[in-house]
Amino acid sequence: MNNQAGKDKRCDTCRSPLDHCRCFTVGDKVRFREALDPGDELCLFDLIEDNGDRLMIRLVCDLPIRPVKVVRRADVCKA
Repeated sequence: MNNQAGKDKRCDTCRSPLDHCRCFTVGDKVRFREALDPGDELCLFDLIEDNGDRLMIRLVCDLPIRPVKVVRRADVCKA
């Protein structure tokens, strides 16, 4: 069995590897390429708004009011 099968996940839209994909849609799960704040490298976010080169993302957690961040498109990739 090919060990690369799990690592070679590709975007359904552009067919590029998920860690290089830039075609996001609202509702996608994203993560940071490199953490901007301590602890962000382990976090998963929901994409809630796409404003061209900026994205609004919301932390996936069980808090009553989930934290929201505005980030550059280049700083995140699909999870």
